[in-house]
Amino acid sequence: GQPSFHCLLKVQDGDIESNPGPNCLRIIQCNVNGLRSKITELQRLLGKTEADVAVLQETNHTTKVQSPKINDYIPTGRRDRTINRAGGTNTTPHGGIICYVRKNCCWEILSNEPIPNCPNFIDSNTLSLRCSSTKQLIRIINFYYPPARASVADNRDDNNNFE
Repeated sequence: GQPSFHCLLKVQDGDIESNPGPNCLRIIQCNVNGLRSKITELQRLLGKTEADVAVLQETNHTTKVQSPKINDYIPTGRRDRTINRAGGTNTTPHGGIICYVRKNCCWEILSNEPIPNCPNFIDSNTLSLRCSSTKQLIRIINFYYPPARASVADNRDDNNNFE
């Protein structure tokens, strides 16, 4: 069948190009809605597209689960949701984010940090990369804001402003 992954973006110097050069950064962004069941499909897509970075949301992991291994990629920037919508401890795996950076590419990981002052029901991470040949810096923000639920337990204000 058709892969459920999409949104391939090729970036070089801030422009989207159809045929990027060797120092470009190829990024795939996907809401995977459960990563463990889609590892084979993701591995195939990464190989086909030669993506340098995969930015994934809704991994649905808990802290008890190790990051899935993907050949030739380093997992980084993982954030598992530990707080549920009602503000209590998350007992079922929902939400969560992770990035995978290809090994042996010209982009090196400088840092990866949660976004400061971000509400705890939002999964967020900032991944900073540097190109080893051009020294160009880039920051990739992986951000998942879960949809509002019409329930008594969901007492959050969906017009949250955070800085």
